[in-house]
Amino acid sequence: RWQVHTGASVKNSAAVDLKGRCALVSVSGRVWLLDAATGDEHWVVDLPGYPDRWVYISPVVADGAVYAGAKAGYGKYDLSTGEQMWYAPLDSLDAFPFCATPLVFEEVLIVLQQGRGLLALQQGTGEIAWERELGVGYQYGAPVLAADLVVSGGDPKCLVALRAHTGEMVWNKEVLEDYPSGLAASGERIFASTPGGRIQCF
Repeated sequence: RWQVHTGASVKNSAAVDLKGRCALVSVSGRVWLLDAATGDEHWVVDLPGYPDRWVYISPVVADGAVYAGAKAGYGKYDLSTGEQMWYAPLDSLDAFPFCATPLVFEEVLIVLQQGRGLLALQQGTGEIAWERELGVGYQYGAPVLAADLVVSGGDPKCLVALRAHTGEMVWNKEVLEDYPSGLAASGERIFASTPGGRIQCF
């Protein structure tokens, strides 16, 4: 139906809102907002550090904004205009490409930062609202929301649950044979897959 040349590959999924606006980011750090039905371009912006980024993470569309970035940092962009509302640097570079898409929960953007842990950035300013140190690697699957809890891989073989508002640790259990390569949550159940080919439900 349509084709758009991005100049560099897109390493993860696009994010599409209810109005059919499609946000995607290239591995080199260029962000597009397109019409999902026609491919027409609404706007294009470059993340700080473009074209030397290594972005394997999907953008997120929420509350009139696009959130895009990777280990080196994330930016918030106005959904209508592409104007950068803030940029939060988190590391010097994006080495060891990471695929864990951030979560939007009320007033925060929650990101899994390899070698560091879970961080929540204020949606209004990009400032760190809370941070929880965890022994997470670049292979980890994205954290998921279960009501007001963030469920994530933690130290090797562990799953953790934190309060999304505050980062307070609710539980931390060694229940896996390896790190979680994928996570999902439904109702009171958490599903975790591991690199060895096992899926567990808790």
